[in-house]
Amino acid sequence: MHTVNNPIPQERRHKPSRFKLWEEQDDGRTIAPMDSDSLSRSGQRRSWLEGSVFDPRRHLPPEARAADQAARLQAAPPALSRREARRLTLNAVLAGLLIAGIYLGLMALFLLFCQFVWFR
Repeated sequence: MHTVNNPIPQERRHKPSRFKLWEEQDDGRTIAPMDSDSLSRSGQRRSWLEGSVFDPRRHLPPEARAADQAARLQAAPPALSRREARRLTLNAVLAGLLIAGIYLGLMALFLLFCQFVWFR
């Protein structure tokens, strides 16, 4: 009889993994759904302020609040033209480059301060 050198000991070889034990315990119920439709109350996208203590519309009567919500849902954001979209993208990139330049400038000044003042 030919024996094979198996690095796994015999007592651990046929032991079920913890993952399989977890699968056997799972009964398929959804405890906390994390899809985006279930996170909002109505399935519609809503503002992060809506329903919080910081919502300025929380003191309105329910009829006025419903009318306000219906008006907000009907008002679509204006579509940007191609030129406006390019300008917006360019301004965003330039703002990021400005912030990166400020950080690099401050880092250079700190290195110069360390070299010529602090470590002398």
